[in-house]
Formats: sequence, structure tokens, C-alpha cells
Amino acid sequence: TKGYFNASEPENVGRKVDDVDFEVIEGRIRYRKANMPKDYWLNPNTGSSGFHDGWFYPGDLGRLDDEGNLHLSGRADDLVNAGGAKFNLLELDMWLRDANLFDDVATFTFLNDGGEQAIGIAFVSNQPPIPEILTKRIQDFLPNLNPALILRLKELPRNKLDKVDRKAIESMAAAVK
Repeated sequence: TKGYFNASEPENVGRKVDDVDFEVIEGRIRYRKANMPKDYWLNPNTGSSGFHDGWFYPGDLGRLDDEGNLHLSGRADDLVNAGGAKFNLLELDMWLRDANLFDDVATFTFLNDGGEQAIGIAFVSNQPPIPEILTKRIQDFLPNLNPALILRLKELPRNKLDKVDRKAIESMAAAVK
């Protein structure tokens, strides 16, 4: 895509360009163009690289509007279905931050004892919330969501780009269970 950043529409990242085939299928973005690589340089295609049948799937979610503008809405790996509640972990993270309950917070998934996907909340705070109050506040936002684990940390693990490392939190949660 090409375009200019507009602060009033931060999810709008621009219009698609003519020499790239670009599609949004069930919210998932994919694109291809002539002479595009089939996998990452010096990294053999393992089947999970994002390259499939001549298309590249970057893992982003979004939509195209009527004028051809791409609006990003998150990452596919942040989309969760846990106990009948379907939502985006990033959206829940932002809502929890806006609720001012914690100094820092991130949600994550893990497999519960029954082998089902469950939701956990990792937080940093000098004043830990009362679990019942936290659960009520979350259910005000997502009525079907019951966090299965609430994990207090000194700090949230982050990657080199300063994004929350949900896999690291999941590993920490497994050690606590």
C-alpha cells in the first residue's frame, strides 16, 4: 500500500498499489506480485512462514474500504476463541490499559488442564486488583470471558521491538500452574 499517515485514522495505512495483487479474505490480508520470493532469504520455507501458493500472508488482519484504503485491525495470532468468547487479545489489552487497573497488562492464551484454550491476564501493579472485581470489570467488556489465570509479574517480557512477548508469558504461566 502507499499513502500518508493521518492521525485521525491511525488504522488506515494507505491505498493498494497497481502492481501488487492484494486481497483481504475473511479479514486476513494477503498479497503477491511478479517475481516475489517464495520464502524468506536464507530461511527454508517451513510451511508456517506466510508464503503459500504464490501469496504472502503477513499475519495482519484488516479490511479494504470502498476507496481502496487498507485499514489494519490487528494480528491473526491475537485472535482468540476461548470458551465461546471470540475477541482480539490486543483489543482486550488496550481496554484493560484504558481501565487504569494496572501499571502494565497483557492477556495471553494457554492450555488449561482439560487441554482447552484459556485466557490469562499478566499484570504489573503495586496495588493488585481483587480477582472478583477484575473479573466483573472484564465481563462488563466481554460477558462470556472468564480469565482462567491472573498472573502478577514484576515486568512484562518484551521482544526487541518492545512488543509484549505472549509466548514468554505463557511459559511463565505454565511454570506457575
